[in-house]
Amino acid sequence: MRWLPLVLVFSTAGGALADAPSRSLRPQARAVQAEATVARPAPAAAAEARPAEPSVTGGLRSALRPKARDDAGMAEQLAAASAAAQEAAAQPKPQAQPQIQQEVQTEQKPTVLDLLRGAGKPAAPSRTAAAPQRETRPEDLGVKREVEKKPNTLLALLRPRQRSRNVEDNAKRVGAAKRGKMVCGVEDIQGISIGNVSGKGACGVQDAVRISSVAGVSLSTHAVMDCTTARALNAWVAQAARPAIGTLGGGLSELRVAAHYVCRTRNNQRGAKLSEHGRGHAIDISGFKLRNGQELSVLRDWSGNHAKVMRAMHKAACGPFGTVLGPNADRFHRDHFHLDTARYRAGTYCR
Repeated sequence: MRWLPLVLVFSTAGGALADAPSRSLRPQARAVQAEATVARPAPAAAAEARPAEPSVTGGLRSALRPKARDDAGMAEQLAAASAAAQEAAAQPKPQAQPQIQQEVQTEQKPTVLDLLRGAGKPAAPSRTAAAPQRETRPEDLGVKREVEKKPNTLLALLRPRQRSRNVEDNAKRVGAAKRGKMVCGVEDIQGISIGNVSGKGACGVQDAVRISSVAGVSLSTHAVMDCTTARALNAWVAQAARPAIGTLGGGLSELRVAAHYVCRTRNNQRGAKLSEHGRGHAIDISGFKLRNGQELSVLRDWSGNHAKVMRAMHKAACGPFGTVLGPNADRFHRDHFHLDTARYRAGTYCR
């Protein structure tokens, strides 16, 4: 029994020696490492030595890689395009005729950029609108066309519009009517000539006229006077009475005539000198009617609401007339203006 362990040891060892491996169990360097020391072949040689294997990536790269340009083909296409352009330019253009713009189908030729990119296929036809041909102008045929001068726009706007024939005819008729009623050589003095007016004693008027209006203002009573007095009355109304009243009540419409030619003495006093009324040199104005129907009275308005207007007209009468009498002159002229063309050595008499 003492030898039993020893026998077991030897028996086990013998079996192990009989089955020992033919090479060491320690890891050895791989043969690949030994081959790595060998110089690597050039990329081209390696590519030739390596068998070609189908690869999706390789196919995609070859499709995306630019192709070599075909210089000969591109030159032929450029020459063909140039010849076509010269032939089109050499053809005569037809004369312009009114044409209706319509859609035509045109084939787009490859451009130079397409040729450089290698696009050999013709582009798809596209539908475009045919441009209308330019109209033949006189200068194309060697005829010099006269340029029409257009008026200045600003001057055309400022120029009064041409009146219609009806307006012109009406104006002519009105003008003719006025000229038919014009007396004393002044168009604004409307009336009739009545010739010489005889009277008792020294009364009378030479070349008398009967006035209906002066300066566009009517007289309430057609007044008889000579032309000197008629012209003075016309000037006073135009330069003094109408401007003094202005737009009050729409403007002056009518003169209220208190007296004109009459054979009498001054202020109707017995034994007094002959009044200028008896010679056709005077007219008395008692009021002024406005266009709205309102009336300004010398008696009421000399010191009333329109005193300023009344006094302005009274003062302005001194000049056209030789004698001007108003409410401040005496009790006989409280209600009217006495205007006459008598001239004195002392000059104009205004009170």
